[in-house]
Amino acid sequence: SFNRMMVVKGETVLPVQAAALQHFATIIQEVLKIMEPDEFSVIIKQFIDSVPPTKLVKFKLLCIGHIVGNDIFRHEECRHILMPMLTNHLAMHIRQGEDHGTKCLEILGDVLVLLQRKDVGNTSDDVWMIASNLLRVVLMRVNTSERNAHSSGFVVTCFITLLHLMNEQHFRRFLTNFPSKDDLMEFLLECYKVFLELLISGSFPKDWNAMIMMLNLVVMNSLSPFSECLQTQFQRGQNFSLGLWKSAFDVSISFATQPSMQLESLSPSKRNQQMAKYSDMRLKVSQQVLAMWNNLSLDQRGKFSPWMIGQFMELSLVTHEEIRKATMQVFYDMMVYEYRQTEDFRQVAFECIDKLDVHVSGGGKGDKAYMDLLGPVMKAHVRQNTDLLKAGALEFVDNLTQLLSRLLDFRNLGEGDDFSISRVQAIYNLLQYYQETERDEMVLRYIYKLADLHLRSQN
Repeated sequence: SFNRMMVVKGETVLPVQAAALQHFATIIQEVLKIMEPDEFSVIIKQFIDSVPPTKLVKFKLLCIGHIVGNDIFRHEECRHILMPMLTNHLAMHIRQGEDHGTKCLEILGDVLVLLQRKDVGNTSDDVWMIASNLLRVVLMRVNTSERNAHSSGFVVTCFITLLHLMNEQHFRRFLTNFPSKDDLMEFLLECYKVFLELLISGSFPKDWNAMIMMLNLVVMNSLSPFSECLQTQFQRGQNFSLGLWKSAFDVSISFATQPSMQLESLSPSKRNQQMAKYSDMRLKVSQQVLAMWNNLSLDQRGKFSPWMIGQFMELSLVTHEEIRKATMQVFYDMMVYEYRQTEDFRQVAFECIDKLDVHVSGGGKGDKAYMDLLGPVMKAHVRQNTDLLKAGALEFVDNLTQLLSRLLDFRNLGEGDDFSISRVQAIYNLLQYYQETERDEMVLRYIYKLADLHLRSQN
C-alpha cells in the first residue's frame, strides 16, 4: 500500500508522499519487533524504489540517509539487500549534478565510515557494490569539482576512502569489468590525473599528517594493480599507449619525490614512527616504476627519451641508495637507444646535464653520496656496451660527475654576500665547464647569476 501510494500522481498527494519519506525511518525499530530485519529490508528497498526517479528527490535522499543511520544498516544481511538500491539511487543523482550531489556524497561518506567499523560483519561485498556502481561516478565528480569549493574536499575524501577500503581482489575485479579497453584507459587516465593533482597541489594542510599519509597509502596501493593492468593490457603491439605509460610514470615519480615522503627531513622520532607504520613507501613505488621500465622493450623505452630524463633524474636524486642505483640504469638505456638511432647520445647527454643543474643548484637535491655513486654505477653499465665505450660514454660520465661536484660546491655556499668571493669562484668554475662542453645556453644562465651577484654586492 505504501508503494502504491508513492507512485500516485497529483499535487494533492505530494505532501503525504513527502511526509511518508520523511518519517519512514522512525517506524523501523518498532517494525523490527515483529518482523525479521532481512524481511523488512526487502520492504524498505521496494518502498524507496517505488518513488519515481525525478519526484521528491530531496525527501527520498533524506529517507535513505536516515536508513543508513539506523541499526538495520549494521546488519550484514540487510546491507546485501539495501546496498544495490542505495548505490543505484546515489549514482543516478550524483550524475545529475550539484542540486542533490552534495547530499548524496554525505550519505556515501556515512556509509564508508560505517563500513570501517568492526561490529558490522563482513563488508567485502558492500565495498564491491559501492566500487562497481559509484567509483567512476565519484571520480567524475572529483574531476569536475572546483578545488576551492566547499564540496571539493568532501568528494575527494569519499574518493580516497573508497579506494582505501578496496582490496587487491576488488581492484582486479573492477579493472576487468570494463566494456572496452578505451573505457579502461579513460578511467586510468582520470585516476592518474587526480592522483597527480592531489600529490602536487597538496590537498591537505601540511600539519594534517594522518590524512596526508592515508592519501599516500591509498595512492601506493592503487598504483600496484594499475601497473599490473598497464603491463597486461596496454603494452603489447598496437595496444601500447605512450600517454598512459607517461601518466603512470609521472604519478609514481611525483609520489616518490614529494616532500612528505622524504624521511631524512623528519625528526628521528617522527621518522621512526612513520617507518614503523608505513615503512618506506617511496621504495616500493620506485621499485614498481623500475620494474615497469625494465618490462618495456628498448624501442618502447626510447619513446620516453630524452624528454622524461628530468623526472627520472629527480627520482634518482631521492636520498635512498637502492633507488639511486636502480634509476641510473634508465639513463644508460636512453643512451643505448639514442646511439642505435644516431650513433651518438648527444641529446641524452645534453638533457642529463641540463636537468642535473636544475635539480641540484635550483632544486636543492643531490649530495656527495649521490656523486660517489654516479660514476661507478654508470660506468659499470657503460662498460657492458662496446659501442658506447667507443663513443666516449666513460668520458661523459666523468664530465657529469665533475659537473655535479661543481654544482654541489656552488649550492653549498648558500645565499648572501658573505661568501661573494667563493661564490664568484664557484660560478666561474661552472662557466668554465659549460664553455668547455659547448653549452652556450648554460653559459648564459650563469653569466646572469654572476651579474646578479655583482649587483647585490654593489661591486
